[in-house]
Amino acid sequence: MNNIFEPIKEEMVERIKLLRVMFDRTFTSPDHGKMLMKGGRFMDNDAIFLSFCQNVIERLNKEGMKFDAKVSAETALEEIKKMSQQDKDQRILDVLSDKASTDYYYRYEKSY
Repeated sequence: MNNIFEPIKEEMVERIKLLRVMFDRTFTSPDHGKMLMKGGRFMDNDAIFLSFCQNVIERLNKEGMKFDAKVSAETALEEIKKMSQQDKDQRILDVLSDKASTDYYYRYEKSY
């Protein structure tokens, strides 16, 4: 991924950190029971930010907003800027959940 997303990265990483704290509270709840783990993927701000941006590009491609074969990073950046904070937060939480699930799977894959 190129540096086109640098203008929003700092703000998004701060939001990722805040949402991680909120998401982290679900790990300690008595009804947790989910297969999630706070591993390296879950704690990697850059990887979470990159996944968030890639998810926006993939969604735009699926919705048919294509320019040639792929949506340009510039179009994705504009789409992110237009998103509500609630939508951005939900997408970040989805990425955090995916990363925690992946961390769990790779930690315990020998058990499967």
